[in-house]
Amino acid sequence: MPDTPGASARIREMLREAFARQGATTPDLQRLEGDRVPEPFRSLLVHDSDMTSTLQRFHGFRPGLRCLHVRERDGILEREVLLCREGDGTSPVEYGVIRIRLASLAEPVRESIREGRVPLGGILDESGVPHRCRVEEYFRLAAASFLDRLLEDGRREWRYGRLNRLRTGSGALIAEVIEILPGVDRGG
Repeated sequence: MPDTPGASARIREMLREAFARQGATTPDLQRLEGDRVPEPFRSLLVHDSDMTSTLQRFHGFRPGLRCLHVRERDGILEREVLLCREGDGTSPVEYGVIRIRLASLAEPVRESIREGRVPLGGILDESGVPHRCRVEEYFRLAAASFLDRLLEDGRREWRYGRLNRLRTGSGALIAEVIEILPGVDRGG
């Protein structure tokens, strides 16, 4: 199936807020079918697993979390994050914008999330929270200078990402996550 002209309104809304905090406008977004995502990005994005464990397998290290922005309101924790090499915050492997519905989780899990030290997927796995991922959309995003800087990989014509929704075993929404990868292969 060919690329569609634009990404969903949800992706645009979430990215517009994050980019505005950086003093940038949201660049061109194009929706892609999963089979149109080029490698190595297809292997990293086109699946129904959480990105934390996928990135750990690919890069050979456990991603740590670097929070760029955090806001909690009306039971939703909004974060703009980088997943990086755990411990030193270097080697960014993902830029993410996430909205977490705290009410769908037990209090100890909520507190771990609020601490902002471990990626959501890692917390859910370590806490034994049954969850499933459902990718709603794949996309490519035109060059954005602040992402070049954050992801430490130089200027890129396109970056690839996805909108993923995580749900509890009973189907309650845990989070909406936009996951955007760096433009170079740093994998093992």
